[in-house]
Amino acid sequence: MPRLLFAGLVFALTGASPYFAQFMNANERPRLLQGIAWVEEGTAAIDGPATGHIPAGIDVSRTPAGKLVPNKPPGTTLPAALAYSVVRGTENPTLANYTQLARVFGGWLPMILLVGFAWRRDPTGASAFGLVALALATPCLAYTRLLYGHVLAATCLWGGVMLLERARADRRVGWAVAGGLVAGAAVTVEYLAAFAGLPIGIWLVLDARKRGSWSCLVAAFGGACLPIAALMFYQDALFGSPWLTPYHFVVREGFAEIHSQGLLGLTWPTGESVFEHLLSPWGGLLYWAPLSVLAIAASARAIHKGDAEPTERVGLAIVVMLLVLNLCLAQTGGWRVGPRYLIVALPFLLPGLRRLHAWLRRPGWGALVIALLGWSLLVNFFAAGLFPHLVPEGNPLRDLLLPLWAEGLRPHSLWGAWGMGSVSYTHLTLPTSDLV
Repeated sequence: MPRLLFAGLVFALTGASPYFAQFMNANERPRLLQGIAWVEEGTAAIDGPATGHIPAGIDVSRTPAGKLVPNKPPGTTLPAALAYSVVRGTENPTLANYTQLARVFGGWLPMILLVGFAWRRDPTGASAFGLVALALATPCLAYTRLLYGHVLAATCLWGGVMLLERARADRRVGWAVAGGLVAGAAVTVEYLAAFAGLPIGIWLVLDARKRGSWSCLVAAFGGACLPIAALMFYQDALFGSPWLTPYHFVVREGFAEIHSQGLLGLTWPTGESVFEHLLSPWGGLLYWAPLSVLAIAASARAIHKGDAEPTERVGLAIVVMLLVLNLCLAQTGGWRVGPRYLIVALPFLLPGLRRLHAWLRRPGWGALVIALLGWSLLVNFFAAGLFPHLVPEGNPLRDLLLPLWAEGLRPHSLWGAWGMGSVSYTHLTLPTSDLV
């Protein structure tokens, strides 16, 4: 990617940063609080002395010992703790600075690394088109600017598969260990990423049988076991068993009811879940990323013709599997932009998105690709820049985003984020009354 284009893409990803001084998003809040607790107290609990003055919000679980913890896996707390370690040493640590830096470590940097790595693998115009479409014309844009963990998990899973492909091609056991470790780390950020292990495992087993060598498979498995073992140790320490997750102990009654259905909220698809995850203007894939459907079709056609690389085949399997699982989720995602539980699989659409670049030379299909790309850029630009916590009422573009823009609301610039906080803090102390 030419340096100017890469710089423009990075600026588009980081040029705006929605932050509201009186608002801590329910999803980010427990991760930020746990980051403070890890650094200040060496504990996972978020209701201790260091954070007890800040309400924990609704996305929490209560351990058998009575402590409040995030109702999510702990992987996203790592960038939060790193950010807090940096901010607490500055002259004027504020909640605003802490939140923004945590987003940098947990969202911006992972996406920029993904873009840079993908470009190095395939420095072509088609690749540039695919990367722009992925980064700016899907909900990845909104979650790059938040500490939700979806982009971090997606980067880990995609990066791990790319490392495993390099290990397979070069027969390098070290790369296989690294690939397994990075891909396995995605599970510590987002539990749904564990299901990607099935197509990845089948791919590696078939390749090992074909080559007559099992070393890369064993190495990859060993690498993946490291972060997953750490996750199980975390769960055992907090909940008394490595097999019990925070979702088994959620505090909010409505969440507990949802997660009690099927396998932690995974059931059979219903008409409501299909509508929410595919068609609705709040969380529907076809509303927020319609090019993804064409990308899936392009990859499927290439695989059928025998023109696809191994990573495109396993990537499409991951996309389809996680899309089906999303349709089975009783939890639609609350305040969200698009199908946020599918973000972890979206980087695997890159081969299909690259193939759409060739469609631009075909008059009818080219017009369709341009129209869908333009729509996706528009809606994701407004959501990511203005208010990426959409409430599922009405049409978000018509009823929320465009009115906010018309009223003069503009996003904060990341580069102007430092000093946004109007209140000074000592190690981020914040009166309860300052939170909504």
